[in-house]
Amino acid sequence: MALTVNEVIHGRDYHVDARYAGTVPWHGVVTDALGGAEKGLYVVSLAKHPDSREGALPDGPIHLDRVQNWLDVRPGLTLNGTRPSAADLAKYVASWWIPDEHVLYIGRTKDSLRNRVHAYYGTLLGAKGPHAGGSFLKTLGCLDRLHVHLFVGPGDQASEHMALLNFHRALSEESKKRIPAATHQLPFANLRWPEGKSKAAALKGWKGPLS
Repeated sequence: MALTVNEVIHGRDYHVDARYAGTVPWHGVVTDALGGAEKGLYVVSLAKHPDSREGALPDGPIHLDRVQNWLDVRPGLTLNGTRPSAADLAKYVASWWIPDEHVLYIGRTKDSLRNRVHAYYGTLLGAKGPHAGGSFLKTLGCLDRLHVHLFVGPGDQASEHMALLNFHRALSEESKKRIPAATHQLPFANLRWPEGKSKAAALKGWKGPLS
């Protein structure tokens, strides 16, 4: 059974000492009233309410035009050593989709939630930064359905790791079989554990400076 957003942060196994500050739609402004000037964690989800288990989609809604644009801006991008078509790259990204989970990304910041979340919004697919870590999210055709849940707290690597472990441990057996490598059982758009192998290891040249 999918965890709620609150359960990802305040799980049975690991409890992150972070206060829920509010939710904005994707591209929504993170204000001071939502803890924007403070550090903490944020969770991108298909669920609007932090206590909801609803919103999961059976298939990853990868937007082929966005994937093609990714290839256009990164002419050196390869998948398993060869230049992929947009369809092949979309299929690879979609292979990481978890059909029974609504949480798509867990992030943290020791700067400010506003700066980090707004940097996530503004980083183009294929750009090196300022926030390329969750790039798979930018391939989706359902960005207007996403919500960013904000938690004011430590914002350190240990807190992020605890939240990721809560997610990982609650995955269904079906999901674990779908993505068998233990280092890759993460939300769709999280590319690596805080210290570990990246699920983008098969991709080369997928990010860099944009001219």
